Amino acid sequence: MNKLLLIAAALLVGAPLLASATAYVPRPSYAGVYQTYNPTITDYFYTTNYPESYASLSNGYSSQGVPFYIEQTPQAHTIPLHRYWKGAPSTEHVYITPDQYPQDLVNVTNAGYTYQGIAGYIYPKSLVDNLAPQLLGGMVPLYRLAKFNGNNNDLQHKFTISETEKNTLMADGWSFDHVEGYVPRWTVNAQFLGGYPAFTGGHVMTRRCGPSGPCPGGASFRNGYNGYKFVNSTTKPAGKTTQVMTFDLFTPDYFATGQSDHIAIGLHGHWNIDLSNIDNSSNPANNHHALGVIIGASSCGINVRVEAFWPTGNNLSACNGQGNLLNNQTYRFRIAVTDAGMISYTVHSISPSGMVIAQVASDVVNGNSLFTAPGYGFPAADTGYFMVQATMDQADYSVYFSNLNVTWQ
Repeated sequence: MNKLLLIAAALLVGAPLLASATAYVPRPSYAGVYQTYNPTITDYFYTTNYPESYASLSNGYSSQGVPFYIEQTPQAHTIPLHRYWKGAPSTEHVYITPDQYPQDLVNVTNAGYTYQGIAGYIYPKSLVDNLAPQLLGGMVPLYRLAKFNGNNNDLQHKFTISETEKNTLMADGWSFDHVEGYVPRWTVNAQFLGGYPAFTGGHVMTRRCGPSGPCPGGASFRNGYNGYKFVNSTTKPAGKTTQVMTFDLFTPDYFATGQSDHIAIGLHGHWNIDLSNIDNSSNPANNHHALGVIIGASSCGINVRVEAFWPTGNNLSACNGQGNLLNNQTYRFRIAVTDAGMISYTVHSISPSGMVIAQVASDVVNGNSLFTAPGYGFPAADTGYFMVQATMDQADYSVYFSNLNVTWQ
């Protein structure tokens, strides 16, 4: 097992860059960590490289799934998770973060472990302990446990993000080393396409290009979105006339001068999309059609504007003089669209505890005037909604949505 070689970075989990005319499957924002186990030498092996994990199966290891996810490339505030290997009698892999646990580096050096490179990037415990609750909603602790057999000097280490599994292992003779750091909370949800992580009441939109780029699919969104949420229809109670969406938004790095990316949110519409031709004006039924807002880049700055969504011209409302949105500030959004095609929104800055600080943006627009295609106006009968990012930049960022709620009033 000590002969395992790191496979070239080009083989890491990811989608190849395809021609712009071809639909592509975006790579996940985070890398799945494959876990295999060898009972003969009692070693847990973790890698984001699937070919490397698969190769271990011919060396006495068996697959145990993907227990957690990590960043593939360095991000703001992350630290590297380093991988080491030692032969008999320990015969084990161990993963350490000497940035926060320097004694671990001393231990592996003195014990003669061989360095095998960086396994990925995680968020340090000291940072996450001080983050806003909105960001904590997308993170979970990564527990490291150890088990030592004094009869044969065998040592093994295991990771888990499960509190239940941690307690079970400790009851079975394992000792708890520490929280190695924090990793993304990951929940598969059929309404969150592209492999993006979801947490209660919201989800995370992320873009990961790596330090040298380019992003998968290039800097374009018309032939494949890089992660989105959609709901084709919602139940509209009798007597209700207005669809209302509320959510809190927090980002450490999305709002940036010179950015082109923006988030599109459409209400009172439908989503029946042909990903191979997302700008499908020849067959309007195979396209998203709604009234909503864009958040981020526009010709008015880094803020919010009303948009009538395709294929009717994706027309924008006039600029209204509002200022730019800021990183590391939580915003509370309320967007309302009536059966008559009127749209209004408000954006308030809020404290980490959820107290409203100030209103920073608002507008009221007659959305009917933005739908310009003859015979294809505002979709008054539709009740669905969507949330999607238009990935125009070669940039890395994370946008956290929490307390997401869509109702009829």
